[in-house]
Amino acid sequence: MRTPFPRPSPEPRAFTLIELLVVIAIIAALVGILLPALGHARSNARVTLCLSNVRQQGVSVLAYANDFAGHLPPRIMYHTEPSTTDPTGWESNPWLINALLARYEGRAFRRRDYGWPSPTDIWRCPNVKPDDDDLRQTHNGNLHHAPNYWLFSEVVMNERTGSLLISNAAPDAWAPRYGSRAWRTLDQVTRTSDIAMLIDNVDYFVIEHGHRDAREFFGRAEEIIIPGNESTYDNRGTHDSLKVRPAAFADGHVATLRATADFWQDTRHTYTTGSGLGADFHEAEVKHLLWFIGPGSFRAGGGED
Repeated sequence: MRTPFPRPSPEPRAFTLIELLVVIAIIAALVGILLPALGHARSNARVTLCLSNVRQQGVSVLAYANDFAGHLPPRIMYHTEPSTTDPTGWESNPWLINALLARYEGRAFRRRDYGWPSPTDIWRCPNVKPDDDDLRQTHNGNLHHAPNYWLFSEVVMNERTGSLLISNAAPDAWAPRYGSRAWRTLDQVTRTSDIAMLIDNVDYFVIEHGHRDAREFFGRAEEIIIPGNESTYDNRGTHDSLKVRPAAFADGHVATLRATADFWQDTRHTYTTGSGLGADFHEAEVKHLLWFIGPGSFRAGGGED
């Protein structure tokens, strides 16, 4: 039996203009839904990488302390030392904590033709591109993760004269005991799991200078939070979209601290010393920054003798 020829298929029908517009609208809606989710996932991935970097920075701080009988690295050291270019000369340089530790580990930052050397390897925030290092520029270097102002010493060392000057920060009420000239040591910190050593840095507009600078340390809540309508400082961080600041703590663990006013500027108390002197701090400041106020003191009148 002969197989009949197949009937020719009808010509395919093209999309109408309305159908095409509907398809385009659906695609646009899907893109609008997916893009924020993808951006959020990308931001989370960068925070995870930043936490990995700051963890290794915390390990570097603790390794330094282990090598020097518990003495913590200075948050900044002004160092006069033999010149690297003139065999008979001397040079004076400021060393922020990151540059000092990188140099100590034999991984000194690469110098640029102008400006401060750029942090490399673990000392970078993944959200700061090499061409954007000015976002983390201070008057003494580039700093992607700033130290706790109350925890680390400031050191002036002059090899030429053989002099060494150490100073520490403490509020007036605690200055007689904790503002000493003794180099800070890790064993002074009793609440190591609470106290942040390094926090992802921010830059802010400095009225006196007429331009933006990165912070060289953190000491109060207003220096950390994302600015609100009544904020004193115009802080800008690289993880502001997630409202967090990756941080390394004195026991070696890392975590993200909230960067919002409701976290840092919580209940405010007057904390006192055994002498009766006191100062006002938020509970979050005491918990994560003020290591010399003892455990169980997160209440009015609490303090350290």
